[in-house]
Amino acid sequence: MIVGLTSAARINPYAQLLIDRLRHVDGVQLGLVLSSERGRLGDLWSRVRRRGVRGVRRSLARRAAGSTQPEPLARFAEQRGLALGQPLSSVCEWHGVPLARVDSLTSVEGASCVRDHGVDILINAGGGLFRDPLLSAPTVGLLNAHMARLPDLRGVDVLEWSLLLDLEPGIALHWIDAGVDTGQVLAFRPVQPEPGDTIDSLRQRAVLASVDAVAEQLAAAPMRRPPSEADETFPQ
Repeated sequence: MIVGLTSAARINPYAQLLIDRLRHVDGVQLGLVLSSERGRLGDLWSRVRRRGVRGVRRSLARRAAGSTQPEPLARFAEQRGLALGQPLSSVCEWHGVPLARVDSLTSVEGASCVRDHGVDILINAGGGLFRDPLLSAPTVGLLNAHMARLPDLRGVDVLEWSLLLDLEPGIALHWIDAGVDTGQVLAFRPVQPEPGDTIDSLRQRAVLASVDAVAEQLAAAPMRRPPSEADETFPQ
């Protein structure tokens, strides 16, 4: 099974963690990282879009205080001997994973690159909303780890909403379709808050849980293309 990742950031710890983990999953070959990164300014704009201005300010304040990563992620990286914060291009070069830069992840060029590399499953490691032609480019589908139970909470900031609404936090693994977090759900992995957790530390533990959920799903069973609306309307 050939697996690819999407990314929109020059530095992408989640993609780096996925690469480190998936290299050791039997039957999985990392065949491509498809990136639309735009350098340092592009990274900043991507963070603003994901976290908002206040979220970016909080992140910069943590860095100014000398803490670039919440403790769970820093501790895991130290145990694995990972230097998080490296440019994704360097990570790909080190592990021998092809990196393809495109202007847009939803461009014809991006979809052609996925097909040319024979990617079976594309994993969302960043890139916003996806549309055709990318959705139909991998032979199986585009996989995502969402930080809340679906379909209860869709969209962004869902981990925080889980806590505010007293819903069980966790990771929903699902196929991406043309809607917003409306694709077929494959699994749910709870992420329980621990004493002393902050939003940041819980979010970082959710990132680690996302990596585990993706790896275990790929290792568990052969993956099949999710049913389309046409399949459901006109059963064979």
